[in-house]
Amino acid sequence: MGTCYSFVSTEKIKDLGAFSRKLEHNFRIGGRVPNADPMKSYLNEELIKLEPGSDYIKEYNKRVLDSVYYQTHKIRKDAVRGIEVMMTFSSKDIPKDFDFEQWKKENVEWLQSYFGKDNVVSAVLHMDETTPHIHAVVIPMVNERLSAAHFLNGRERMANLQNSYGDRMEKLGLTRGMKGSLAKHTDIKEFYTAVNKQKIKELPQPKKHESTKDYYERAQKVFQESNYQHLNELQKKDREIIEKNTQTLQENLELANSIKKTQELIREIEHRFGEDKDTVLKKIDTMNHLNQGLKSYPDQDFSNNVFEGMREILRFEKEKTKRTRKEPEKSLDQILDEAKKELQK
Repeated sequence: MGTCYSFVSTEKIKDLGAFSRKLEHNFRIGGRVPNADPMKSYLNEELIKLEPGSDYIKEYNKRVLDSVYYQTHKIRKDAVRGIEVMMTFSSKDIPKDFDFEQWKKENVEWLQSYFGKDNVVSAVLHMDETTPHIHAVVIPMVNERLSAAHFLNGRERMANLQNSYGDRMEKLGLTRGMKGSLAKHTDIKEFYTAVNKQKIKELPQPKKHESTKDYYERAQKVFQESNYQHLNELQKKDREIIEKNTQTLQENLELANSIKKTQELIREIEHRFGEDKDTVLKKIDTMNHLNQGLKSYPDQDFSNNVFEGMREILRFEKEKTKRTRKEPEKSLDQILDEAKKELQK
């Protein structure tokens, strides 16, 4: 069985007209929705329900009017009014024991936990398209003010969102993308645009005595499902390639950092001792042999005297140089041992 990925996408809602368009799409109001099968619309479900008679604009206005801040301040013209969040998974490789009802519950709980329960005004499950998915609308109020930036602006915040959602979905058997991946998950608008751009090579042949209307509806359904599946396969392969490249890049960066650290240590040793690394290594070996010899020498009184003499010489040298050079925080033995290990890697 292949890997089943979980996905979360976001799109900023920048004006009231966008709220209306989102409402029409999510509740299937008006004309035919691309990629949706009208015969399956009864399967759609409102997971977080709007108040009776309400809509996205009314919910937005209500949240703003309830804000103490906006009673004395105007909303900025460039303020982001809302966030649409879409959650789905690659249904082709779904685990056999996948609990769909639990998936719906976990998505609702994650939305309310991550964005704030009062901020999430709607969540609608769509079952009338090829892959089940949820559209949620969030009014991003933070400390009485609109702040989509609190959730979405910057690489770190977007990574936190993806990590938080991925962690929640993993316990359902859904796999998240690699942390730190270079893959850029398309937003909702780009996702549907990509679906509509995909083409199939052949349409089904008309059936005997089939009316033009029946054939059109059947062909349209085949066309949509084929496009959607084809797009999923392309996105899955692209993601695998990108994540493999990301892993290679991360390994190369770790190696480069290790080499850089070693080179810096070599320069520090050469600067401190005024000699090249081979000469320093020889002196390290000599010091190690001397230390071991002092510990194992049969005449311990003599060894102790030699050791005390060495310590006195070191103290003398430190006193002489401390005004021009900062004393190392570590002992000489520690510095020599660490230097030898790094240089011999």
